[in-house]
Amino acid sequence: MNSSDKILPNNWIENSDILSYPYKYFKKLQKSGGIHFDSELSCWLITSYDHIEKLYKNKNLSASAMDKYFEYMSQDDNLKFKNLKDFLNSWMVFSDSDYHQNLKKIFGPIFLPNNIKNYKDSFDTIAKQIFSFEPTSNRILNDMVSEYSFKTTAFYLGLPEGDFRKIKEWCNILIEFIGTSLPEESKAIRASSALDELREYHTKHIYKKKSDNTILKSLNLLEQDTSLGMFAQLLTGGYDPVTSSLIYGIYELVDNQDQLKLYANNSITEEQVTNEAIRLSTAFRATPRIATSSFTYEGREFLKGQRVLLMIAIGNRDESHFIKPDKFDIRIKRKKNLAFGVGAHYCIGLNLAKLQISIALNNFKSTLLSFKVNEPLKLLPSLGSTLPEKVTLVLK
Repeated sequence: MNSSDKILPNNWIENSDILSYPYKYFKKLQKSGGIHFDSELSCWLITSYDHIEKLYKNKNLSASAMDKYFEYMSQDDNLKFKNLKDFLNSWMVFSDSDYHQNLKKIFGPIFLPNNIKNYKDSFDTIAKQIFSFEPTSNRILNDMVSEYSFKTTAFYLGLPEGDFRKIKEWCNILIEFIGTSLPEESKAIRASSALDELREYHTKHIYKKKSDNTILKSLNLLEQDTSLGMFAQLLTGGYDPVTSSLIYGIYELVDNQDQLKLYANNSITEEQVTNEAIRLSTAFRATPRIATSSFTYEGREFLKGQRVLLMIAIGNRDESHFIKPDKFDIRIKRKKNLAFGVGAHYCIGLNLAKLQISIALNNFKSTLLSFKVNEPLKLLPSLGSTLPEKVTLVLK
């Protein structure tokens, strides 16, 4: 068994520097085979692009990882937080087989390119309100991007903006709980309370209520608990990747003025910029899996019940797959990245996220020429998300 213990520092999971920027540490794992067992987490870490892609499709691995996650809590806590565990198990991203495919059949068509184009004009109006302005002072990039992500996600979900901000805060608390390597009781208490609030809102305002919104009508086709889980996932899955990719992409454009000028002069398409921002930001760093049976892969013995983390953010910086993998370069034609999953678990919302990102970039690109950045981009310490810390756009 290849171990990561001699490569990663002791207590790395508690090291904020590693959690903020894990790439240089996990590159060492990537260069030494990309398949390692980590004793601190008691799980496999998969860091190679090719191995991640193959194991995504391995039938011995299940996406239903929440039961194993809760095993690290006491029996009393498992009973105490059963509603929380059941809720997370209902999420499409943490499900397999028939359950997953049924949800995909219902919601997949909603996000096909021909259907989401109906959102384009509304997204463009929102983007113009936020990103088209006369540059006269410094701006906080995170504030502008968050407002855009809030408004566009609230729009396509058919929610009042004021309600959406409240709901998103509950979802943030839930994501904070599952974003840790091992469950923490204090965060479970907060997450359980947030779930109660979310469930009450869903019951009063969403479930079985009349609506012209296609997504809300589709939620009403499901059982109530399934509807609640899908509602929460659509909220987080719609907001977080767009926010992370936009902050990352805009920062890199401003920091690389030669590329920004090419983009502003329409020598580079929104799609190229969008794909590069998504690749480097990869909003969720890892995808959890559980071995449902023992199997051998590349000479390693994966035992039944073991956890496996597919480190997609690291795979998206694999030098065997990408030229200059750690560099933001919209001039390079990149291969497909892993940010939105692979195979049966390929994210149904990818086209919508790309539309949101590209429209924001298109409305901001000319104004960006008036700004610079003076500080390096820093990410919040987390094994789960890749949201950047505050970025100030400085007027030239």
